[in-house]
Amino acid sequence: MKNRPIAFLVVAASMTPFTVHPCTSAVIGQSASNSGCSMLWKHRDTSHSENYVDTVRSADPRFDYVALFNSEDTLKQEAWAGVNRAGFAIMNTVAGNLPRNSRLWKDREGFLMSRALQSCVTVEDFRNLLDTLPRPLGVQANFGVIDKEGRGAYFETGDNGYEVFWVHDTA
Repeated sequence: MKNRPIAFLVVAASMTPFTVHPCTSAVIGQSASNSGCSMLWKHRDTSHSENYVDTVRSADPRFDYVALFNSEDTLKQEAWAGVNRAGFAIMNTVAGNLPRNSRLWKDREGFLMSRALQSCVTVEDFRNLLDTLPRPLGVQANFGVIDKEGRGAYFETGDNGYEVFWVHDTA
């Protein structure tokens, strides 16, 4: 009889009429990879099943980048993962534990990642970008970032701020 409430919750949860589409990701430090390079890993779960990878040229060649875009984004304005020539890379996952965005200002993660690829060289540059952008940011995401020097971090980011979780390497 003690297990009956748990069994009920399991059955009720399995019958709940909603679909969850979480992304799974990892920021891997230099000492944890065979190549000695930091890495980003992401499994993208999205309702946008048609995507493409393309380059974006910049006035400053350091900020030329390669990124993943949704197929309807022909102007390449919303990068969903990418790396620039300076060695800065970024990805994101939805952060369902953060307060929801307002209906008027949301789903801006791709715009923010494009801006980061166009202007960041280091993880600290990304932190400075987040510090200087106007609020609300229109995001509800964990941004995984690495740079050429091997530094990496997750930025759990909402409309009005963020918390940093650094990848500490033992090398």
